[in-house]
Amino acid sequence: MDDMTFNSLEGTLYGTVGGTRFHMRAVSGGRGGSRQKNAAVDILANNFLSSAVKKGPNPIGGTIPMGSYDMEVHETKQNQIRLIPVGGQRMFGRDGFLIHGQGPRGSDGCIVPYDFGQLQTLYKKVKALNESGVKPLLSVIVTGDVEHLLEKVKRYNNTA
Repeated sequence: MDDMTFNSLEGTLYGTVGGTRFHMRAVSGGRGGSRQKNAAVDILANNFLSSAVKKGPNPIGGTIPMGSYDMEVHETKQNQIRLIPVGGQRMFGRDGFLIHGQGPRGSDGCIVPYDFGQLQTLYKKVKALNESGVKPLLSVIVTGDVEHLLEKVKRYNNTA
C-alpha cells in the first residue's frame, strides 16, 4: 500500500511509497525548515492548534490542517509534492500545501523534511506512481505528547 502519515505533533513523516519505507523528521508551519537564522516562529511550527493561522502582510502560516491529501508531483518543480485535500476536511481558507525541502522562507504550512535525500527518493517514488495513474495518500494526524505542546504554549504566553 502506498500511504504516508505526517504526525504534526511529533514532527514525523513516515510510510511506504513505491515499495520504499520512509521515516523522517519534518516540520510544518511557523517558517520551520527555514535556512535563515531566527526565521522560525516556534509556537506555530507542528502545532495543530495553529492550523487556521495565516496572518500579516507577508503572512506566516501555522501547521497543515489534519486530514487526508492525495500526493501529486509538482508539474514544474523538482522535489516538490503537491498535497491535494480529499475527504472534505476543514481547510480554514488555506490551500497550496506541498512537501518540499528547506529554503530561505521555510514552511507556512507545507511539510518540510529535514533529510533532503529521503525527500528526493520520495519524490521519485511518487512521480513513478503518478505516471502509472496512482496517487499515494498522505494522512495528517495528531497523536503523542500533548504535554510538550502545552509547555510550548505556556512558554510563549509568558514571553509574549
